[in-house]
Amino acid sequence: SIVINLETAKNLLNKRTYSGVFVVTYDQTLNDAVSKLISNKYEGLRVITPSVITSTINQVFGGINLFLSAIAIVSLLVAVIGIVTTLYTSVMERTREIGILKSIGFKNSDILLLFLYEAMIFGVVGSFLGTLLGFLLGYVLLSFGTIGFGTNSASSTMQARFGGAAYAMAVNITPYYDISTVALFNLIAVLFSIIAGIYPAYKA
Repeated sequence: SIVINLETAKNLLNKRTYSGVFVVTYDQTLNDAVSKLISNKYEGLRVITPSVITSTINQVFGGINLFLSAIAIVSLLVAVIGIVTTLYTSVMERTREIGILKSIGFKNSDILLLFLYEAMIFGVVGSFLGTLLGFLLGYVLLSFGTIGFGTNSASSTMQARFGGAAYAMAVNITPYYDISTVALFNLIAVLFSIIAGIYPAYKA
């Protein structure tokens, strides 16, 4: 920031109007009350509070999260189809082996469990490798440091929201790993693998 005499600034910049006025409250809990007070006193004046900026940023990142979630769902469906086709092919190729197992006393339920265990192993190995890759990509993300918002889509959204004013900012991205969430998604991956193995196991 540059602190300068008001008259000097007007002469130096050759301006007689203001592009904006910053109002600083001594307590952030007063922001909303002061914002309402200013809006009521000066009709037609656009008042932007930190909470409005935060909500806009959250909307931008919410869209990104939605896109990533869609990719995750498609990936999950592709994985399930892959497991079904792999195990079904395995069943077709191992018909003789299944026959030998049944001839030495294996029951239908034993054969079913055998292929379900195989599907579960797919899920355990796949989720472990996926989690490991996720952690590695998180550390790669750290090497980028900060992400700046200038002329990209995030800035365009903010300019539209704030009446064409340009706001430049840099966001620090630090990967956060919640162990309980990681464990839950690994469990879901294994569960889907077992579900995907039910039909091939039944055919076996």
